[in-house]
Amino acid sequence: MPGESKQMPERDVSARDRGGVPRDWIRNSLELRLRRSTGLQLQRFLATVMTRIHGDVFVPLGTEYAQGDMKCDGLLRVPFTVFACYGAVDSGEGATRGTVRKVAEKIKSDFAGALLHWKGFEAWVFATNYLEIPALVADTILSLQASNPDVSIEIWSLDRFYRAICDLPAREIEWILSRDLTNPRSDVASGNTIASRPEGWFFGRQDELDLLVAALASAEGSGAFLVLGAPGIGKTAMTRRLATRPEVVGRFGARRWFVPLEGASTRAAVEAAISSSLGGGSFQDAIGLLGDRPALLVLDNLETPWEASPEGVDGVVGDLLDAGFTLLASMRGLDRPRGVAWNAIGLNPLGTDPSRELFLAIADRISVRDADLAVLLEELGGVPLAIELVAHQAAAFARVEPILREWRRIGTALASDGSLPRGRLSSLDVSIALSVASRRLTDGGRRLLRTLSDLPAGSAIAHVPRLLGNEAYLAMRGCLSTGLAFERESRLNILPPIRRYVTERLADEASTSDWVSFYAGFVTRCPDDGTTTAQGCRSVAADVPNVVRAVETALAKRPEVLADVCAKDLADLLIACGVHAPGLLEGMIDAHDGSRAPVSAVLCTIALGRLCLASSDYEAARSAFEKAGGRADTLGAKREAAEALVGLAETLRAADTRGARRCHVEAYAAFKALGCRGGKARAIAGIGTCSLEVGKRVSAARAFRRARGTFRCTGDVAEEARNEWRLAQVGALSGNHVIARTGFLAALTLYDSMGDTRGRANCLRGLGRSGMLSADDLFRGQRHDEARADLGSAYGFLREAQRSFRRASSALGVSECIRTRGEIMLRLGRFGAAAAAFRKSLAIDAVVGSLRGQGLCHVGLADVALGRSDEGLAGWHLAEAHALFRDGAISDGLEVVEERRRRLGLHVGR
Repeated sequence: MPGESKQMPERDVSARDRGGVPRDWIRNSLELRLRRSTGLQLQRFLATVMTRIHGDVFVPLGTEYAQGDMKCDGLLRVPFTVFACYGAVDSGEGATRGTVRKVAEKIKSDFAGALLHWKGFEAWVFATNYLEIPALVADTILSLQASNPDVSIEIWSLDRFYRAICDLPAREIEWILSRDLTNPRSDVASGNTIASRPEGWFFGRQDELDLLVAALASAEGSGAFLVLGAPGIGKTAMTRRLATRPEVVGRFGARRWFVPLEGASTRAAVEAAISSSLGGGSFQDAIGLLGDRPALLVLDNLETPWEASPEGVDGVVGDLLDAGFTLLASMRGLDRPRGVAWNAIGLNPLGTDPSRELFLAIADRISVRDADLAVLLEELGGVPLAIELVAHQAAAFARVEPILREWRRIGTALASDGSLPRGRLSSLDVSIALSVASRRLTDGGRRLLRTLSDLPAGSAIAHVPRLLGNEAYLAMRGCLSTGLAFERESRLNILPPIRRYVTERLADEASTSDWVSFYAGFVTRCPDDGTTTAQGCRSVAADVPNVVRAVETALAKRPEVLADVCAKDLADLLIACGVHAPGLLEGMIDAHDGSRAPVSAVLCTIALGRLCLASSDYEAARSAFEKAGGRADTLGAKREAAEALVGLAETLRAADTRGARRCHVEAYAAFKALGCRGGKARAIAGIGTCSLEVGKRVSAARAFRRARGTFRCTGDVAEEARNEWRLAQVGALSGNHVIARTGFLAALTLYDSMGDTRGRANCLRGLGRSGMLSADDLFRGQRHDEARADLGSAYGFLREAQRSFRRASSALGVSECIRTRGEIMLRLGRFGAAAAAFRKSLAIDAVVGSLRGQGLCHVGLADVALGRSDEGLAGWHLAEAHALFRDGAISDGLEVVEERRRRLGLHVGR
């Protein structure tokens, strides 16, 4: 057969003893050895035998190949042979039919994997500890050979192992058959060679891995490669994985050594560690024996000796490169030894998918659908060491909840493996503590870490000097260089596990005052004319979580700071950035009540109502405004009472347009008496909005134009933007799409200048609806291609608007976007999609109490029924819409119903 010429040559085993070693003893000892060699032990035994016979021509590979599906447990270079191992319990005696079938499937799977990952191999060997080969296994090997005639395929079991070792010297045979295969340190090559690694899990990082593999495998002569990153980020796992990749093994063979430097603090200690890993002797003797062949040295934790003796480490690195070594080192942070052109790569936290895969690979009883899994992984921050150690803790559980509860109770102490000696690879606390204790981290750096641990959004780099003064530069450099902090988009932050560690281990109450005052200062200015400072939202949007935390901390620890916090500004900031935090304002109300500042409490209550209104919680908003108005009247606070009326009117507008108009009229009279121009303008604009709700577009436009001048004169950009949006809305409803688009774009520009998420969403929704109505005109003009293009553009605007409304916690806005998208589907003849959108919008409108929205949904469903020729269902939906529009006094809605009924030939009263 074609594969016969490629089989490995067998040694002559004559009927004689080898050097006085009886053949029976060899065979019996070999049988005993194979019986004991289950799983990984058989792989080690194969590596021992083959290395004794073939030397460096055989390359033993680690267990990660099986876990990584590389399907190779060893390589013989000449002829190019791939080995796969299977060590059965008790050599397979008593194995069931099902077990034998699984072995046969494993043979097929391993061979298919070898074809995929090891191109061009000439022979494939399935090594097993079976004493007698089952018929199904033999038949599987024969089938593979028949279908792959160019590859020699064979089984190594008792007889084949016996023939392989019998021609070795007696002392070699005795050593092979008596050595302890349970000890991974007894690998075949001298010194601390890399044949397997303790860490068996590796997910993600494929891009970084491929980049470094290509560089390592193709580099000529010596070279220096460096893996950088935060504590626990997986630097050691990356270097071990790199050193065992096939491309790297193909270049260096067994000449790959791992050198742990965690305990080395001097040049002499580094040289001793390297000498020990290379097999002993002096440093110069060890590196002098290298020869001309390529060799790889992995220097783990190089930062430990480098921090203590940078010049000594620089000298050792230079000696190693001069001797011809290729260096692969790992270091915490971003610093690196000088004088060498390092090829460096930094490791980032794992993404969501690799984090989940790593956790579930270990804690395999937990379901991927467990609701708490995503929460726990977010708190572990993509740090592989934290994920792996916590997953081992979770392996005994079927649910994440008890693990999450314990993590929140004891924090990073949970991420440890008590079965191993306490160290950086078995304890997250130890790993982080090594970086915190670094000489590169100053006292100012530790103070910055404490501050960052309190700030959920980290800190803008420009803010650090204002928090730390002259210590800022060295503090930032220390945190970055040790990997304890990272920079992204001009902001400084720390990973969640490091945040938890610092909070628990480095807490300092004295450092709290500076950042609380600083971030609370973002909302301590409230103009006398009642205008908003939300126009600054864009510049502080990234710091909104810090502002919230500052106010929370002030409520708990520094109530004196609250005296300067403007509740209106705080609410504007939260609304503009889509943050719903009513508890913050409720706490401020209680604090002001407790400090006997009732007017401040009223202002906070109004701000609470505005926040609830923006989040479509109309009941809570109405309650807050009514409470604020009542207290303001009792206190004689006329301006605050007028503000409460405006808020109440906006709350009532969707369900009680008449009541909303009355509130706006009363508020206008109050603001006029007080001489408050901004308040008068807002009341006028509110009256215009009520007119628009009932279809009085001319009156609405007149009111909006009247308010526009005042908003511009007072510099109230937020109200000016809202007013432009309202005027655009009038244009859209009047069929003037050019004016509508111009107005929405003008308002969008203003909202974007403020970073107002909710305002931006309203403009995008307006552009979408205007585009849809423009398409209607094009359809009527028989310009179908242009109409469909406008509908596609409108659909895109609405989809983006819906996302923005969701971020702004506006249920009513989300509903309107869904309903309008349903109208687009209706125009395209997609009745099923349209009906689903209208029903979804109807459910939301029913919850928020929007009579107009519910009525329009029923009109849409009636149109779907008409499109399907179901006149009975269409009539029912129109009756429902008529009742809703009648109850809300929505005249333009009633006109729409009447027009649809005329189409059906029905009377309005039926």
